[in-house]
Amino acid sequence: MADWLEWARGPAFRACLLIMLLGLVRVLALTAVATFRLIRKSRKNGREIPWVEIVAATLSWLFPIKRGLKGRGLFSLTSMVFHVAIIVTPIFLGAQGGSVLAVDVSALFFSL
Repeated sequence: MADWLEWARGPAFRACLLIMLLGLVRVLALTAVATFRLIRKSRKNGREIPWVEIVAATLSWLFPIKRGLKGRGLFSLTSMVFHVAIIVTPIFLGAQGGSVLAVDVSALFFSL
């Protein structure tokens, strides 16, 4: 049992963290490409982008305080706590010793 826990804390955690970070980089890259296309297309057509409305809509989607807690309050609150915990976990784990983000690719899944 101790071996399984050690595997879950070590290689399995690093693999999950690597997948999460690669997915985040992918989403950010796709968003940047879509934003640059939007800017180029709007300049070509002579239109302006409503940046204030876009930022306000994005922030209201990221932090669904008003609309999220009305309909499905417990679910929304639990979901927000879960995602904050996922983001904060690597920080606390890295503080216990060693760098979590320094991933040795050969030791991601199993130690041979």
